[in-house]
Amino acid sequence: MEKTINKYIPLLDRIKSSKIINSLTFDHDFFVPSPPFHLIPEELKLNNFGSKVPNPTINSDSINTNFNNELFLHRPRNLAGCFSYSLPEVRKDYKYLISSKNALNDLNLNLDYELNKDENTFFKEIVSGQKVFFKHSDSKTNSNENFPYSLNYAGYQFGTFAGQLGDGRVVNLFDLNNGKNDYILQLKGSGKTPFSRFADGKAVLRSSIREFFISEYLNAIGIPSTRALSLTYLPKTYAQRIGAEKCAVVTRFAESWLRVGNFDLLNWRSDRKGLLNLSNFIIENHFPYLVDGEKESKSNFNKEYLDKYSIKIKDVSKYDEMYLEIVKRNAKTTALSQVYGYLNGVLNTDNTSILGLAMDFGPFAMMDKFNPDFSPNHDDVNLRYGYNETPSTIWWNLTKLGEDLIDLIGFDREMVISQEFVDKIEEKIDFNEEKHLNIIKRASKVINICEEEYQDCFMETYTQAFRDRLGLLKAMEEDEKKVISPMLTMLLKTELNYNRFFYNLSYLNFFSNNNDGENKFNELAKSLLPNGFEHSKDMSKEGIIKLISEWLKVFYERLKLENSIDGDRLRASQKYNPAFVPSNWIFEEVISKCKEDNCEGESLEWLEKFSLMCCNPFSRRDSRTDQWGNGFKELEDRWCWDQERNIDYSKLQLQCSCSS
Repeated sequence: MEKTINKYIPLLDRIKSSKIINSLTFDHDFFVPSPPFHLIPEELKLNNFGSKVPNPTINSDSINTNFNNELFLHRPRNLAGCFSYSLPEVRKDYKYLISSKNALNDLNLNLDYELNKDENTFFKEIVSGQKVFFKHSDSKTNSNENFPYSLNYAGYQFGTFAGQLGDGRVVNLFDLNNGKNDYILQLKGSGKTPFSRFADGKAVLRSSIREFFISEYLNAIGIPSTRALSLTYLPKTYAQRIGAEKCAVVTRFAESWLRVGNFDLLNWRSDRKGLLNLSNFIIENHFPYLVDGEKESKSNFNKEYLDKYSIKIKDVSKYDEMYLEIVKRNAKTTALSQVYGYLNGVLNTDNTSILGLAMDFGPFAMMDKFNPDFSPNHDDVNLRYGYNETPSTIWWNLTKLGEDLIDLIGFDREMVISQEFVDKIEEKIDFNEEKHLNIIKRASKVINICEEEYQDCFMETYTQAFRDRLGLLKAMEEDEKKVISPMLTMLLKTELNYNRFFYNLSYLNFFSNNNDGENKFNELAKSLLPNGFEHSKDMSKEGIIKLISEWLKVFYERLKLENSIDGDRLRASQKYNPAFVPSNWIFEEVISKCKEDNCEGESLEWLEKFSLMCCNPFSRRDSRTDQWGNGFKELEDRWCWDQERNIDYSKLQLQCSCSS
């Protein structure tokens, strides 16, 4: 019977069996057959499992006590299938640091209860990797198996295929239901897995802090993202990066950690059946609303594009729809990232989510000033992952997904539900050259259609998101051309703080007086400049005021077209313009403080303050005390307003390495 406290159901009572383990292919050794294993029946254990781990492909009564469990769980090697069992490596010391309040709320977790030692919740131990929850499948009770695992995937990195990659330092713990959705909780930085390749399976403190806070910040500003639940410091665990650095573990969660790279792996191995099973798994568990064509009302495809490429609506299959869904989700996330100036820094196919989530945060940045040629990754010399190239890079990744799916989207709906299709997937028959060409031709059409859908979805989301930030309540056809594009040109030339510009604009009254003269717009322009501002690197103050003023006139005329009222516009736009933006220079301050204090004392209060600001970035001037707390007001002031008073160009547009 489930324990409850004021109707609260504890974490351990809400753990669900892993859908991945019970649905997809176990990752046995690709070159050497796996020896038999058996699962220890206890539900909660320390990491010392001896030699017994599960293998659903082997008789559960078989036990090989001579097999080295360490080799099976942690030795890097080439593997087949979709996942492999793994466990966190034991560390000498663990120090729990912080949990995200937003994440706790979204998972319906009560931290006070979970941290109460009298309740034996093991929350700190679970989110750090000290203890692992697992259970054996039971045919009598119909319960499914749960054991920690790591995903197998491949990927194109910087445009080049890199072969098998996989979760090299990630262990997926279990599925957790929040009352509405299932989420997969995982540990990042918990040690070697079978997919660690040449790496050590560790994550250093600085990169863990960055990932924890940016995950929660992106979610808070409305960019679909994987999430971060908790951060644990490993004070006696070191990793060799630029030098010897101390490590940490981040507990992350998402509805799915599947990515384009999972398809890349199966396609690389010509595993048609694996591609079919993975696609069916995704449709059933993440896109259950997708159905085969038949009726126009049931398809998400633009009929105009289907007609253009001579595909009938009744011939659209659920695999076509799945591909389109993944394309559109990524188009929306990419557009929102562009509007808010978020740059991932490394957008390979192995971190392009099938749900369109921002994920795997390395050398990312929130852009300090608008520069389409900026990349936050200092190793990205060709700017493949720079601002300008991001939309086309994501589409390039999605074309790779289309190529992976040729054997599915190359068939129309009638063929997909036929026995001939099943026989082809299971390689019982082989098609002649003409049929192969027809498959490729149809798949190419679907990819071309999805490219047009990607462009439409991107531009629609991009334009509307800018309207939201500007407080434009009505959509007009030429907004991008006449308002948004000139605004970005102005921001490029003036080098104003990118996100601060929108925030300040959301407090600017245009209609408080009827004076439409030159002086009005000059005064409004001056109010958008930092206090004490004299000049930028390349322009005088007067020149900058003139450029801003000219755009403000354009914006003012656009506002009049929709009969805008200051109050309505300001209230609307303030919902989309954060007061706080975690620039890289702020991350560096927080990381330096944690290193200096060894994650003790005042640095813990800094982390708490930083968390409150990242989780509540839209805090208004009149309510900030409640959401950001009363302590460390000087930090709050510096992180929000320092660049308004004293612009330090050496702090702006900081780049990072891929080292993490």
